[in-house]
Amino acid sequence: MLSVEQGTDFVRSDSAFFCRSAKLQLAECGFQANTCRLQLRLLRIQRQTTRYATPEVGSCFTHCFPALTGEGFLVGSAGVATIQTVCVYCSSSERLDRHFREAARLLGRELARRELGLVYGGGSVGLMGEVAREAQAGGARVTGVIPEFMKERELAYEAADELIITDTMRERKQRMEELADAFLVLPGGFGTLEEVIEIITLKQLERHAKPIVFLNQAGFYDPLFAFFERLFDGKFARESYRALYHAAEQVEEALSYLEKYREPEPGEPWFRVS
Repeated sequence: MLSVEQGTDFVRSDSAFFCRSAKLQLAECGFQANTCRLQLRLLRIQRQTTRYATPEVGSCFTHCFPALTGEGFLVGSAGVATIQTVCVYCSSSERLDRHFREAARLLGRELARRELGLVYGGGSVGLMGEVAREAQAGGARVTGVIPEFMKERELAYEAADELIITDTMRERKQRMEELADAFLVLPGGFGTLEEVIEIITLKQLERHAKPIVFLNQAGFYDPLFAFFERLFDGKFARESYRALYHAAEQVEEALSYLEKYREPEPGEPWFRVS
């Protein structure tokens, strides 16, 4: 049995799990969060599906815990992250070659087939619209997050299962991060780059421990990865930071990486300057 109370630091469960990034331990009697305060979002608990890796724990906690802490996600006894919802960053351009659109549609179908929910930027155009429509057609839950000024320009996917309207772009990114258990990056422009660089940086700073994967379709992100290598070679970033993200060439490979992801052992603290 699992019980949660809004506005408290306590959660009770019949099973024991551990989330290193949030320094929380679930014990037989219950536990207290020592390093972060849980802000329980009961609506999120109610609306999510029941897919989880460890049947002993109710699906409500499995779904709400990653979004509540902002520091990590629930892991099962084998240490494998429970992925429920994937945040997809991608282009909104309508002028892309057909093969990019086909990959986005394939991603949408695969999300539905694997019973994974989609969180994305809420657009109806470009790769955004392609992945959202295909995922929803296959039965996946689609949650769009879009700023008011974009909705006013009729760019929103109004048919989404849930459309969250934010005041600013910064708020949009924060809500997408909170709702997601993992991040997948399709080809995109400046906006996509800004989103994924921030989410990589937050992982570097230990603000979350969620998996990040690029769909490096036809080598699209090779120049970006080459730039990352310049950072490593020039000592602007630690070589261990390569583990912050992963690159896959195929949709199935990317999703398999997310589903099998294990949180790595902690390395040297990011705040050491030497």
